[in-house]
Amino acid sequence: MKALKIAGGLVGAVAVVLVLALAFGLPASVVTAAIQDRVERDTGYRLSIAGSASISLWPSLHATLTDITLLDPKDRDGNNRLTVAKLQADMALSGLWSGRPDIAEVIVDKPTLYLPLLRERLRDNAPRNRAPAKSDAAPSIRIERVTIKDGAVILSNPRDRVENRIDGIGATASLGGDGRIKLTGTARASDRLVSFEVNSTAPGMPIDRQTLPVEFKLEMADAFRGVLAGRADLRLNGPLVMINGLSGTLGGGDF
Repeated sequence: MKALKIAGGLVGAVAVVLVLALAFGLPASVVTAAIQDRVERDTGYRLSIAGSASISLWPSLHATLTDITLLDPKDRDGNNRLTVAKLQADMALSGLWSGRPDIAEVIVDKPTLYLPLLRERLRDNAPRNRAPAKSDAAPSIRIERVTIKDGAVILSNPRDRVENRIDGIGATASLGGDGRIKLTGTARASDRLVSFEVNSTAPGMPIDRQTLPVEFKLEMADAFRGVLAGRADLRLNGPLVMINGLSGTLGGGDF
């Protein structure tokens, strides 16, 4: 869960800096350095951009970063990292004129999340996040849609030569005008196709220690019959996620 929060922080930090770059016409090299500095300051993770950074103004405000790696600087084995082939952000020109620089869509192409399959976690090795100074507070930016293309999650234990994969992740998260979040997508786990849908309400910031009601649907071919549908209350507490009030139906029965 902590890795997913860090990935979300990456998208948010990149969106903030890209909007400022598009608004004030900063060179691509300055944008790259600003993104790296902000992500490391806000998350404690190191961001490297081995590819290119480009910005265009037509037909919409458009920025692209390629070959991105986000990793824990204290992880010597590199088992806890996120790589992204291409990250693209789009914003309508009218957003700058109206004074509301909202991101219409962020497209994350070929993201791969590497996580260790280890139960032992040393608290002292966890990176300590530093709160940004008040003068560096991020402007309020609305991201209407996030699209993930051909993603993967790799859970491995190199010591025991064990690796589990979830491949072919394609998902879209959209934010409605009423603050409702809808996440839909498909993936492949152990050669089985999985489709999912999650609905919730956008929480205020910061999200830690808030209770988030979630409704979900899950269908996994050849694993179980029918659709697994239910609801639960999620609560984040640092790197932990607590699930309460879990209930639902599978096929025609309750669980």
